[in-house]
Amino acid sequence: LSPSKGLTLLELLIALKGLTLLELLIAIAVFAIIAVLGVPSFYNYLDYQRTQAVFNDLKSNLQTAAIETKTRHKFVYVCPSADAATCSGTDWRSRYIVCVDSNSDQTCDVVLKTANASSLQSMTVDVSAALVAGALRFHPGGENNTTSFSLCSKFHENSEKFAINSFGSISASVLTAAECPSS
Repeated sequence: LSPSKGLTLLELLIALKGLTLLELLIAIAVFAIIAVLGVPSFYNYLDYQRTQAVFNDLKSNLQTAAIETKTRHKFVYVCPSADAATCSGTDWRSRYIVCVDSNSDQTCDVVLKTANASSLQSMTVDVSAALVAGALRFHPGGENNTTSFSLCSKFHENSEKFAINSFGSISASVLTAAECPSS
């Protein structure tokens, strides 16, 4: 057997390996079944990784704000921002900033970090607590409001919640499907 005699590559491979067409079709069918069963798990895994990345980034930025307010002895805000320079808007899923209020006028004077949370588009962010002008404010004296963030994934078992207590300490927990609104 040689390709020069007009055989296709598939016929050549079948002839060399000793596979019949029926055996090849069965192998393809088994592969297809395994792939169909594995795809939902793969998407679930990707969603879990995306949720964890967003969760860790937001938690890190909140910890940065808590540290900066104690270091600088100034108010530090974490807030949604449409322009990456001021606290504006309410959509935490697009962009948020960590900024310092140097003169206590409840506006950002120095932006420390800008975070793009575009991977949150398939999730919901629920922020509860008394926010100053749509921003989470870290008080230099440690008199913060208790706040919680919920990152709800479309696969509810990947959803997370973390709470910031009045001292700026952050604790994490897993949310159940009942605790997350439908996406």
